[in-house]
Amino acid sequence: MEIQLKTETPDEYEIQFSGDNLKSIKAGCCNIRLINEGDLNNDGGDEISIFQAPINGCTYSMTTYSHIYGTWKQIVETFLIPTGCDTISDLDLQKRIFKENNAIYYYDTDLNDENGKLVKKKATSKSI
Repeated sequence: MEIQLKTETPDEYEIQFSGDNLKSIKAGCCNIRLINEGDLNNDGGDEISIFQAPINGCTYSMTTYSHIYGTWKQIVETFLIPTGCDTISDLDLQKRIFKENNAIYYYDTDLNDENGKLVKKKATSKSI
């Protein structure tokens, strides 16, 4: 798996996979990190999340995909992670989205809490 810059659009990235049966995912811009989420939707395959920076600023986005019928489908609405321009560890990112009792949850940041308290929320699945 590799991340490549598309030449026709300087700030647009895509994630490409080495397997012929895995199509690329358009990922936008910048500082992309991939998180293997395990099997969140009980389809027998692992889902992946893309954690990425905005073009400017310190509020990152997290988007989760599943490989369904030969293509990558977004299965959870994108949510934002304000970082205060600090680094978030891979371990902390791995804990942000999870399955509990066959439902998908994520930890959202409470913007009204000056310490950035995390609040558990049930993920809103996108239609497939």
